[in-house]
Order: sequence, then C-alpha cells, then structure tokens
Amino acid sequence: MKLKIFFDRWSQYKDDERWNFKERIADKDLYAITAANDEPLKEVTLPLINQFKMICKYIRLNYKGEAIGKGSRPLDVKNDYNALLQVEKLKEEIKKIKELE
Repeated sequence: MKLKIFFDRWSQYKDDERWNFKERIADKDLYAITAANDEPLKEVTLPLINQFKMICKYIRLNYKGEAIGKGSRPLDVKNDYNALLQVEKLKEEIKKIKELE
C-alpha cells in the first residue's frame, strides 16, 4: 500500500515546476521491504516487486533489491530469520554506499 501512496503523491507533484521533483528524485537508490503470509514468498510478492521495478524505471530510480518477510500481523516478521538476514544485507549495502559518498 505504501508504494501506491508514494506513486499517487509523486504523480501529483511530478509536473509541478515549483517542486522539480522528477529531477530531484532521479538516480536515487531504492530498496523494497515487504511481507506476505502465503508461500512461496518470492512468487507471491513477484507482482508487487515487478510493479516497483517498473515504477523505478519510469521515474529513473535505481532499484537495488528487496527484503521479503513472512507474516500477516505486526511483528510476525521478527520471527522470520531469513527476512532478518535479507534486511541485514540491505543495511550493509546502504552503509557501503554512504561510505563512498
């Protein structure tokens, strides 16, 4: 749902010259973090991830990866060891990028 909200808000500002939003957001790095309760997680979340990648391509964002957790209630993902590893990997990538800046 956050992806839809982001895209809805972005589309409101993209043509407004006062914001220069499209130029300001271009070439930024993006990571998707999501959760699902059905298996297999990769397959279930593939439509969302693909939509996210297409939006990134359209607005010239650099899609860098995703972390997918298993859960349907708040804090369920805390028990998903694989998801926690994915998030740690993303955090390490972000740290490396920040060190290069």
